[in-house]
Amino acid sequence: MDLYNENSSKSFTKNEEKEMQQFLKKKDSEAVWYKFDLSLSQAKSLAEGPMYLYDKAKKLGVTNSEGAIASVGLIDIDDMSHMVLQTRLKDGDHKVWLMSNSARRDFTQRCGADCPLIWKVNIDEAFDFINEGVKSLDGKSALAKYEDEKVWAVHGPEYRILPPSKLFFEVQKAIAKSFKATSFVGGTWTHEIVQASWMSQDDDIIEAYKDIAFEKTGLLNYDQYQPVIMFSTSDVGDSTATVFAGITDGKRYINIGNPIKLKHAGTASIEKFADLLQGLYAKYKESIDSLKKLYDIPISYPVNCAVNIARDIGIPISAITKATENFCDIFESDTPQTASEVFFLLQEAIYIAETVKKENISKNLLCMKEAASRLLTGRFKWEDYDSPTIFQKKKKIR
Repeated sequence: MDLYNENSSKSFTKNEEKEMQQFLKKKDSEAVWYKFDLSLSQAKSLAEGPMYLYDKAKKLGVTNSEGAIASVGLIDIDDMSHMVLQTRLKDGDHKVWLMSNSARRDFTQRCGADCPLIWKVNIDEAFDFINEGVKSLDGKSALAKYEDEKVWAVHGPEYRILPPSKLFFEVQKAIAKSFKATSFVGGTWTHEIVQASWMSQDDDIIEAYKDIAFEKTGLLNYDQYQPVIMFSTSDVGDSTATVFAGITDGKRYINIGNPIKLKHAGTASIEKFADLLQGLYAKYKESIDSLKKLYDIPISYPVNCAVNIARDIGIPISAITKATENFCDIFESDTPQTASEVFFLLQEAIYIAETVKKENISKNLLCMKEAASRLLTGRFKWEDYDSPTIFQKKKKIR
């Protein structure tokens, strides 16, 4: 596995829970977090194609604190927007880093240069613009995550480091303590996100879930689904550790309630995350009750309602259209349904979006799923989206 590659990933099967824990622990031990001064940083272009960073650094005249040329090995550049960041750490040490796409986005945003059009202009002009932004950041520091010969994230000083292996371990402990029986389903690792899930064989959970199975929506064969606990965390972008209650048929993973969340900021800690997980079992039972209540909510225009909500969640309209076609016997005449049908139609659309556009989907997918889970809260007003027309403007789902 080429860990340097932006798209590198590793999957773990149901028999590899221990292997995933060990892998995450190894990655955490290899990651180095650097605090550096933004105002002493300078972005450089690396746009000529495959090369040694050593050679590029020599051309730029970039040296480390000992006067030697910095070298991090063979660099395969596949994108004009890759950049080298030359900076000085708080202890005075000089660093030259190759930035991943995610780190580049973080850095340009902190420099006030996050306009997407910036990469449409001449590449040297783009970096000139970024470096002008750097000059206004006197005294401001940032935190960079470096591993596998690249910087993968650039955060503000308020960021709190929550190692994925420790979060994973806390979820394992909470599940073992809260549920009578569970089994590891599998997990994935990428540079942007870590995800894992566990199936519940807890008798009380299964019995509560079977109560829903007696209600037939036409969109879901409940007897093929089982309760599942889903975990995700990320060190990139809007970093948050999240645990969802859900159901799965082995392919589709459907969130059925508000998640347990801890943002990597402020007073966040592994201990605080462990405290939040104490309510995991109660959260699951609460989620099942919320799912039941959807059958009591009438929807007069289910297709329009689904499209209006999909626009707010960020589900591609093409995916919601395809999902509607998959269940044309239910939705072709737009006859009245319940909120349950609309909810699972949206879940089908999210699944389609995931399978059709696999690249760069993980973070967007999580946002879609989390937004969809908020439809189960008592605060969500279905009637606001149940309209004879398609809305031209987005509302904001809270």
